[in-house]
Amino acid sequence: MPAQWTDRAFAKVAQIVTRHAGLKIPEYRFREVESAVRKEMSARGLGSIGDYAALLERDDIALSDLVSDLTVGESYFFRAKAQFDLIRDRIVPELLRDRPERHVLRVWSAGCAGGEEPYSLAMMFEEMGLAGRSFILATDISRPALEKARRATYGAWSLRGASLQLACRYVRSVGKRYEVLPRFRKRVRFDYLNLAEDAYPSMANGTFGVDLILCRNVLIYFEAQVVALVARRLFESLAEGGWLLLGASDPPLGQLAPFEVLSTGAGLVYRR
Repeated sequence: MPAQWTDRAFAKVAQIVTRHAGLKIPEYRFREVESAVRKEMSARGLGSIGDYAALLERDDIALSDLVSDLTVGESYFFRAKAQFDLIRDRIVPELLRDRPERHVLRVWSAGCAGGEEPYSLAMMFEEMGLAGRSFILATDISRPALEKARRATYGAWSLRGASLQLACRYVRSVGKRYEVLPRFRKRVRFDYLNLAEDAYPSMANGTFGVDLILCRNVLIYFEAQVVALVARRLFESLAEGGWLLLGASDPPLGQLAPFEVLSTGAGLVYRR
């Protein structure tokens, strides 16, 4: 028997989330959505699901908080190390070869979660001697995640496995937690951006003429029609010769935008 909402008003909330954030909500997630909605309603002192739905329609922060509950947003430093190796060993050298001398690399971490990914890029660029030749933009739809990223303080879970060895030179212990050194925090700009909205590419928010985009483990949450729109916008955000990296579970984009699709040891990657 197909899953059903315990109250039809939850369906209205789900429709708002899908319309504004592009998230797909299959039946197996109905109970998860209801739990997240009740949590957010309680936090705001609301007893009516209808009142909460009305709040979501007019309040981006309330919507952002709910979306944050419904997406994993979990990462760790140098996650998917093979992709970082590819960036270091092939992508960046090719970009520097094909760009004018002293070109500043423009990199966008789209769906940056708590900030581990863009900080990892900043650390790697310093090791490559590119600290002064890189601009890193990091965006997310979750305002709580962006707040965490700006604090730049993490638990041991964010530095598990090989990532601890890679990042340990660039963090300092603060009690039982780790804080990213200030110089790396200055090299990353964190901004709110909803990938489901037509807000990019744009020179105003730094999403135009990008050399490298990482949009990993984000598209898995989107409805198919939203994935198609995002694919085209990401393509248009890239500079000529620019690269796009996705997560291993993300849907393929080769048929959705005129990318050059390349097979590498780190999986499929896309180039304009």
